[in-house]
Amino acid sequence: MTRSRTNSIGAVPSSGPLAVPWRDPNAGSMRHEASRNPEPRAPLGMTSVASARRCVDHVACLVALLLGWISPLHAQPRPAVGLSTFTVEAADGDEAFPVTVYYPATGAVGSTREGRFTVPATRDAPAANGPFPLIVISHGSGASPISHWDTAAHLAASGFVVALPRHPRDHEGDTGGVWSDVTLMGRPRQIARAIDTVLARAVPRIDAGRIGLIGFSAGAYAGLVTMGAVPDFDLPRRHCTEAWSPTAFCRNAGRGGIRRERPDWTARSDPRVSAAVLMAPALTILFDRAGLASTRGPLRLYFAEKDEAVSTDIALDHLRRLLPVAPEIVVLPKAGHLVFVAPCPPGLDLPVCRDPPGVDRSAVHRKMNAEIVDFFARAWATR
Repeated sequence: MTRSRTNSIGAVPSSGPLAVPWRDPNAGSMRHEASRNPEPRAPLGMTSVASARRCVDHVACLVALLLGWISPLHAQPRPAVGLSTFTVEAADGDEAFPVTVYYPATGAVGSTREGRFTVPATRDAPAANGPFPLIVISHGSGASPISHWDTAAHLAASGFVVALPRHPRDHEGDTGGVWSDVTLMGRPRQIARAIDTVLARAVPRIDAGRIGLIGFSAGAYAGLVTMGAVPDFDLPRRHCTEAWSPTAFCRNAGRGGIRRERPDWTARSDPRVSAAVLMAPALTILFDRAGLASTRGPLRLYFAEKDEAVSTDIALDHLRRLLPVAPEIVVLPKAGHLVFVAPCPPGLDLPVCRDPPGVDRSAVHRKMNAEIVDFFARAWATR
């Protein structure tokens, strides 16, 4: 069995008030796994290891160096962020859908009102030159791209282009495809089509050799498929018949199975996507060892300790045992499922905004967003 890693070489240190522990499912307790940080070598143009260490101690500086965003001698201010919305045209019997794109921009730093949120990005700002890595963020079931605006804006300010598709029949205005192959097979296809659309527009320029993915909940399921996993829609019926439990999963999918509307659609992997961050991965029971055998890495998995929608212990243990690659694993203590959704603005008190006592979602996101930038920088450090 492969061993998972947390906070491995070059990652945000696993200490301090925001340290994120790793749960060993066999031990039944929280613990930290030591970080192994080798002595840094001075990057090109830096005069000493000491100056390199000063950069290493600031994740944004290190990432910018690795991505070629700044000169190693003179760190520039973080770039402005642009925001645009494109249409991904209908194809292969699947409907058209919008994709929101955050990107490094030129000009002054600005903001845009998006529904209840004010995001730190300027609508249709002139794009910086690039080429930049591309990250696709796949939202959770019944949600929308705005659910992850803070992660998208942070990545764009760090030198990434970020595309957020609104998945047809599984967003805040239409959940008619939930628990069906229209979404379970459709989401990975939509991720691929969003990549096609952003690459074709070429503004800003994309480095096609550095494409990654972030998925939350049902989006994390789609991320596994995009990375090569193959679901088996017969597994839920067998699982819930043999070990019935009154979970939402078994109530909705187990006894009746996954609803089939597009039996001609098969799992679609996208080899262009070379690294993925998966948050609260849902529907992991759809994958057995054979189904996960072709999954590519590197992978970083986030779980919430008190997740009320995904059984963290079951999903974590399932993926650790069966994945052919050793993922980095982080468990957020005390947190519920919605901790991965962007923090709400002051005064907005909706169920999606609420966390269990002792959880500071804004602090969690500041740390997590920095870790995500660091993960992709390490994944592509040699490219």
